[in-house]
Amino acid sequence: MLQKLKRKRLMFVGDSLQRGQWQSFVCLVDSVIPKGKKSIKRGRLHSVFKAKDYDATIEFYWAPFLIESNTDVQIKTDPKQRILKVDSVAKHAKYWIGVDILVFNTYIWWMSGLKTNTLWGSFANGEDGYEELETHVSYTLGLKTWANWVDSNVNPSKTRVFFTTMSPSHHKPSDWGNENGTKCFNETKPITNRRHFWSGSDKTMMSVVANVVRKIDEGPRDYDKYNSIIGIQNRCSHLDLH
Repeated sequence: MLQKLKRKRLMFVGDSLQRGQWQSFVCLVDSVIPKGKKSIKRGRLHSVFKAKDYDATIEFYWAPFLIESNTDVQIKTDPKQRILKVDSVAKHAKYWIGVDILVFNTYIWWMSGLKTNTLWGSFANGEDGYEELETHVSYTLGLKTWANWVDSNVNPSKTRVFFTTMSPSHHKPSDWGNENGTKCFNETKPITNRRHFWSGSDKTMMSVVANVVRKIDEGPRDYDKYNSIIGIQNRCSHLDLH
């Protein structure tokens, strides 16, 4: 694995699910790297693990919506206070430039059950100018902004881009047949039934991802610019491998 990452940057971008994937990946390689040959730097938004002998980094960048929002740094726990700037990823994307493998995700933070406070233009123009939109509408706008960035800035001969689709909720153990369970406590195995459809999933949101990805792929190309990954559905969305 480390040989394949030699002289490369791998970055996970998204929410706490992606942070978990980053932590798991770091755990997988950490034990085989001698002390003094590795380093880790944790930041509020950007964290970096470096394998020095391989000149490789495994990174995580916090951007729960991918697009900019007023809850990126100072977390607003009340969804009613969150405002999403659906027409810009610039503040985040400057960290993505030059990365060899980008793995994105965004879903669970959109699923508050409320309409989304959606803003165009600068926060400096006043947050009162936002508009309340249905979640799937603002999700479409946000993903299109992200997709446009990928289309305009990613060189497919140098960078591979992945998008991790919906991860399962871990709040209802009855979803995987454990009627007496407590969320995902003590769960250690994935759900192997690929037709399983868990609570908290939204087919409309799934179709948004499919439609946006399809437009990235349209046109004559001799490469796979975009790869959509739907992995085995873990019983816990924050499952880490150690």
